[in-house]
Amino acid sequence: MLAAPSARGVIVHMRNGKALSFQPLRGASSTAAPFDALFSNLDYNGGPVMPSNTNYAIYWRPSSAPSYPAEYRAGVDTYFKDLAHDSGGHQNTDSVSSQYNDWEGDHASYDSQFGGEFLDTNPYPANGCKQATICLTDEQLEQELEKFIEANKLPTDLQHEYFLLTPPKVEDCFEASGGKCSAGAKNAAYCAYHSAFNASTGVVVYANDPYVTGNFGCDDGNHPNGTTSDGVIEGGLSHEHNESVTDPEPNSGWADLSREGAEIGDKCRTFAPGSEFGTPLGEVVVGGKKYKYNQVIDGHYYWYQQEWSNEGKQCKQRWTPAAAPATATFTSEPAGGTNELKFNAAASTAPGGVAEYNWKFGGSGTPTETSAPTVSHKFGFSGKWEVALTVFASDGESAGTARLIATGDEGPTAAFSASTTTPELGQPVTFEGGESQDSDGSITAYEWNFGDGSPGVSGAAATHAYAAFGTYTVTLRVTDKSGQIATATRVVEVDEVDESPIAEFSFAPSTATAGSPVAFNATASRDEDGSIASFAWNFGDGSTAGSGVAPEHTFASPGTYTVTLTVTDSAGRSASAPRSVTVIEPPPAPPVLVSGLSGYSSGPAGASSGVGGAPGTAAISSFTSTDSVDPTSGVITFSASVPAGGTFRWLSTFANGRFGVFSARTSKCRRGFVPLRGRCRPSAIVFAKGSETVASPGSVKLVLRPTRAGRKAIASARRHRRGLPVAVTVTFQPARGGPAISHTFRIVIRGRRA
Repeated sequence: MLAAPSARGVIVHMRNGKALSFQPLRGASSTAAPFDALFSNLDYNGGPVMPSNTNYAIYWRPSSAPSYPAEYRAGVDTYFKDLAHDSGGHQNTDSVSSQYNDWEGDHASYDSQFGGEFLDTNPYPANGCKQATICLTDEQLEQELEKFIEANKLPTDLQHEYFLLTPPKVEDCFEASGGKCSAGAKNAAYCAYHSAFNASTGVVVYANDPYVTGNFGCDDGNHPNGTTSDGVIEGGLSHEHNESVTDPEPNSGWADLSREGAEIGDKCRTFAPGSEFGTPLGEVVVGGKKYKYNQVIDGHYYWYQQEWSNEGKQCKQRWTPAAAPATATFTSEPAGGTNELKFNAAASTAPGGVAEYNWKFGGSGTPTETSAPTVSHKFGFSGKWEVALTVFASDGESAGTARLIATGDEGPTAAFSASTTTPELGQPVTFEGGESQDSDGSITAYEWNFGDGSPGVSGAAATHAYAAFGTYTVTLRVTDKSGQIATATRVVEVDEVDESPIAEFSFAPSTATAGSPVAFNATASRDEDGSIASFAWNFGDGSTAGSGVAPEHTFASPGTYTVTLTVTDSAGRSASAPRSVTVIEPPPAPPVLVSGLSGYSSGPAGASSGVGGAPGTAAISSFTSTDSVDPTSGVITFSASVPAGGTFRWLSTFANGRFGVFSARTSKCRRGFVPLRGRCRPSAIVFAKGSETVASPGSVKLVLRPTRAGRKAIASARRHRRGLPVAVTVTFQPARGGPAISHTFRIVIRGRRA
């Protein structure tokens, strides 16, 4: 006989003491608790969680048994592979389970792998129950699993789980009495269940998933993959998977103790779509039919129930952890009465402060809930008792711990220090547990869990180096001579090294002329792990210092000047780069040539010039600045007024190395080239180049269209939320001869999306 659970119980205890947790069948007499209007959360019951889980699909089908549908096994295997592919993310319900921890410092991390599928062709034993043509008991399923696992030398521990999937028309019941059976049998009560048992080689965590596709009590028919495997995933496989991770030995890990053992999936098995499945993410058409989906895993669509989140106190499709996790710890001491102890959890933490402390003093049943960190409890007799504590923040975020205490013994207190709690990657951290105490005895054992999945170590002190960036909870467990246990935790954050920025700049022209501006460009400067906050310039000629990423400066006198750029990143780290700038005397003004109607003079670079007003001459009457720049396409429109026909030529460039190419730190290049990615490359890239001939005098509009490289540079600048500095030179050569006239200007194109 089954032990007498509540009519709403979902965890039952077998006559042999084994506990089973099942996903109830819609409409069965023993159903899950209704959606919890009071938002009571899961409590920690003192047992283990699965820090990682490798899943195995065991298909038990002798040759004479009914067959699986053609795509059934492939669909189930794909689901396990998809879970493994997205492992560690926050895309699906497995991330909800990762918020729950155990007293050893492990979390039920979303760390999932697929161990593969196995076909078990051993014959079914004689029926152990009578509720179906083929009817097996849990004891028979357990015996077959143990035999198959040993024969195939498969692992047995709290990091591996076995899913037993039988074909259609193969049913099972908990016991031979047939009081509770699978969905296709008489006395149908469940769609699937999970449990654990001790084999000769270790503990076996398993889930029983009989064929339920098409049974409305388990499968609502919404199949976004269009396969029969969708039915078993919705009908129990995902439910039991998450419950196994958070409560592998039912009713020992995380369960709602006030609701008689409702686990993470049970609390969301509400038979109300809004709370059971949540808001659909969309619809997909398969075979001409529309199906909803609420999970996207490795690009595949799925539809199955949500899981309960303590943080937020509701059913969720996915969960992202809080920045500062809660921690739970407590001490104990005699309270004066016989077998009475006082417990103190004041060292526990939670974001915004601990709002509630839930205590379980041995055995099962409703926990003792307090808003104060201290509580006294009198035990029924002298001996050792397991005490579990769950702490809650006001938003429900939780942490659990447990220890074995003995009445008449104060028990130890765990505490430790760390050489640093913010180490760099690979930096050894030393942990010292010498602060731990036992007032009425001595500490006999120290055990360390570093929170990164590495093997634990023993000893009063330990040293550990982390191989990956992240936040880790380090747990010290101490045991005194009477066997009592205490734990302490600390958070270690391993972050990237904050490197100094790199200062680099270019300038044009490469040889400057006294009295003419020089354009400096520091867009090649960068900070590999942050951003540049400021640019400071010293031009080396005693003038006022400059700032900005692309300033201009005019040197008054010829000479060689050392220009120094200093950049500072957002973390306050600085770097400098000096470069020499040679400034020469300006060339003498060229003679004015007068010949008929075509006399012209060219001015210095950076300015337009012309001769006009003298009798017998004709000249460019004006060069104007740009009329407009299209921020979407980067097209520049330039206006000019000419008194005679001729040819316009233009060249526009931008500094190389700005977008996605970074300079080598040691290369030397000839003039006009800069070191980029270990090679000497041109210091400037063509943004626009072209020419246009005008036949007669008048106003002219030139359209400067960017090259492919120019368009890519604008797009890259837009992604970096910066402007693209561009230098433009327009030259006019009169058709009747004479010197050309040039005009140079600089603009910053601040692109925007079309």
